[in-house]
Amino acid sequence: MKFLLRFLLLSSALFLAHVCLAADEVSLPIGNIEIPSEKITTEDAQKAIMRALNNRKWTIREESADRVVAYLRRHTNEAQITFVITGRTIEISCWGYDINRNTGERKKPELPASWIKYIKADLSRFLNEVAMLK
Repeated sequence: MKFLLRFLLLSSALFLAHVCLAADEVSLPIGNIEIPSEKITTEDAQKAIMRALNNRKWTIREESADRVVAYLRRHTNEAQITFVITGRTIEISCWGYDINRNTGERKKPELPASWIKYIKADLSRFLNEVAMLK
């Protein structure tokens, strides 16, 4: 009975791990940026997002009036970042992976913290520049 219970628990754990790994590219919320001025339009915010992404060499995958999705693969990391403009806030989510340098295969989920930090800093700076000009 003990053996059967251990076997069932181990089998369940392996199955769940497989299901979780198969659920690729699940974005995690990584923060919000407040739009610093009422004078900044959604279009202004989107332009600031595009400028920040282009500045850091991200590839735009999707662009609409209130949403921008971009992708970057460099060295041993791969990530996709999503910006959604809702009212006076820009919601940011991201998925990322550590990449095997030799094979190019995904090793494990990993958010590229420094990439995110610099994109958020650039975006905040560009939004403040727009606010100063309005």
